[in-house]
Amino acid sequence: MKQNFKEIFRRMKKNKAAMIGLVIITLIILTAVFADFISPYEYGIKQNSKERLLPPSSTHLFGTDGNGRDVFTRVIHGARTSLTLGLVTTLISAVGGGVLGACAGYYGGRLDDFIMRVLDTIMCIPNMLLALSIVAALGSGIGNLLIAITISNIPVFARIIRAVVLSIVENDYIEAAKACGTRDWRIIHRHILKNAMGPIVIQATMSISKMILLAASLSFLGLGVQPPAPEWGTMLSEAREFMRRAPYLMIFPGAAIVLSVLSLNLVGDGLRDALDPRLKS
Repeated sequence: MKQNFKEIFRRMKKNKAAMIGLVIITLIILTAVFADFISPYEYGIKQNSKERLLPPSSTHLFGTDGNGRDVFTRVIHGARTSLTLGLVTTLISAVGGGVLGACAGYYGGRLDDFIMRVLDTIMCIPNMLLALSIVAALGSGIGNLLIAITISNIPVFARIIRAVVLSIVENDYIEAAKACGTRDWRIIHRHILKNAMGPIVIQATMSISKMILLAASLSFLGLGVQPPAPEWGTMLSEAREFMRRAPYLMIFPGAAIVLSVLSLNLVGDGLRDALDPRLKS
């Protein structure tokens, strides 16, 4: 495993764009992890009417918002919220989609038809519209936001994993494992899903960026993370009122979203090339 990781990283290092993306997303993650040490959370939620709409300065690096809250603090703590949402929803989607896709591909028949038709129905609805419908039905809040964007992402993982399972399940070593009486779940776990890790990792990397965008979009519409909790989409929504007078209120959280999504997509492209056996060198 260690050797495989070294080989993948060696090939990935040849992609300069992927390495730039890796550096950027690493810095963003470190900022989110150590946000409390960089700037206390209270500075991002405590209102101060005397310091409303101050421009960027040495005291307030990104200025202050319409409630006198420090924008820099809100951006770095918003990174924690946005990245957590992206990671958690992607992880749950990968597990849920992995189970459904593995069952559909391994067992086939009516179970495959039933699972895939249900997932096809879900995929017919655009992610944003589906998430909006679920949040509208359940109510706004971070918990319901988590449910909404997770459900919208499960079909993608299920289809990818099903395709990988179908390409592996007829191999001789799978037939040999069945002949030895190995349980189905053990075969799926030990022999099939291990071979599907490449596509899963690539899709997961790309999915995190999509989930960050989707969560920010819902929060922008007032259906996601609720104020005063810092979140990039919520910050953009609050900044609309002051976009002419204080454009920096939109620039900084917007730049955070762009950098996060761009860096994750660059890393995903680099992983795709590094894990493609046809590109080994």
